[in-house]
Amino acid sequence: PLAEATARLALHEKLADEGLEDRLKAAYPSEFAGLYLEHTPQHRLVIRMRGGHWPDVKRHIRTPGLAAIAQMRGARNSGAKLSKTMAEAIRLLDRQGLKADVQIDAMANEVQVLATDPRPVIAAFAKAPGDFTALRVKKVAALAKPTAIIGGGEWLSTCTSGFGVR
Repeated sequence: PLAEATARLALHEKLADEGLEDRLKAAYPSEFAGLYLEHTPQHRLVIRMRGGHWPDVKRHIRTPGLAAIAQMRGARNSGAKLSKTMAEAIRLLDRQGLKADVQIDAMANEVQVLATDPRPVIAAFAKAPGDFTALRVKKVAALAKPTAIIGGGEWLSTCTSGFGVR
């Protein structure tokens, strides 16, 4: 178990160092939907792409250990669409004076709006112009409160491959 954990951590570091996410965004702007490391049922690098025809994405992976565990999965929304939806959602929430946390969930391939009372948030998006088909509102017990920044893992281009604690 310790040797496996050490090997996985080393792969996380290699993923952060090689800049794969930035290369895939540049090479496939309308197809690339995100990537993440999955730990169960197996340890693998999951690369999400839109459409049924995927170019030879694995050729962009420079680290042999990562290429060996890479798996392609389909996605409904591109990463560019998710980023645009998130920015529009934040603007709408600000204009409406609604409090919520907003995040991109690469595994679910959606923008999540986390609210303690989702009803006014859902109503605001229902009335708003724009495409919010990639968005889901979820009820949470409390919003995140930044009291300290504690993190682990390695920085990718726009997120960490580790964890955050609030």
